[in-house]
Amino acid sequence: MLWGTALAFAFLIAFYVLARVYLAYEVHRATSMLAELGRVRIGDGEASLLPLVSRYDGWQWTPKFAHPDGSFDDCEYVFEVNPWRFPNLAGHTRRFDTAIRAVTKAIPEGRLSSAGLRLWMAGVFVSIRSGRVHSVDANVVVEGRGEWLGQLWTLEAKSEESGSPPLAVGVTSLEIGNGGGGAIRAFLTPSASQEQVHAAHNLNAACLTSMRGCRNFCDLAPAATRYLMQHPEAATNLIPPICR
Repeated sequence: MLWGTALAFAFLIAFYVLARVYLAYEVHRATSMLAELGRVRIGDGEASLLPLVSRYDGWQWTPKFAHPDGSFDDCEYVFEVNPWRFPNLAGHTRRFDTAIRAVTKAIPEGRLSSAGLRLWMAGVFVSIRSGRVHSVDANVVVEGRGEWLGQLWTLEAKSEESGSPPLAVGVTSLEIGNGGGGAIRAFLTPSASQEQVHAAHNLNAACLTSMRGCRNFCDLAPAATRYLMQHPEAATNLIPPICR
């Protein structure tokens, strides 16, 4: 019995260490992916994305739904880092999906996050029209302290002449699995300054591996929060300060 207990304990320790190493690697991949795709610009050629597709196991699909103005993209490139395969983008499978999902489902709810092995994912969608980048959408969602937290940003082909500010920041709700939460969402135009791009893109990656979990989306996207404190005119459906 003692040997069995010792072996079980050793297995748990080994699993935990391997899981932490695996997640550290996935966090590095996610932050690198977000940084590289954050440098994609409206009008870039489709071919410029191909090295990123290879590097981050991206894939291409044809959108089935129109934009609010009724227009369609020719295609969309999708990039995702999703260590626990939850939530998972429909219609795409990868190696080890079945095995990783089985491990995730076998562990009681809340046990992973209490050990700092939080469920999270990062995704980027790049839409293409006439062989050129038309828009870029990025999202990060993570289990926080009692709710899901998100950071979303979109780069669109708009300008100040159309009445769109270079950066507009708002909030939106999240519904994932059996839980809900909130996200901070930023909209950028091609004329956004480096400060505004940093405010929209900057991610507190510690929230992805935190033992206690981050409290709110302000912890996840601190640069956006600071920007709103200094530039309240950039707020849309919120009034700074947005978190306490």
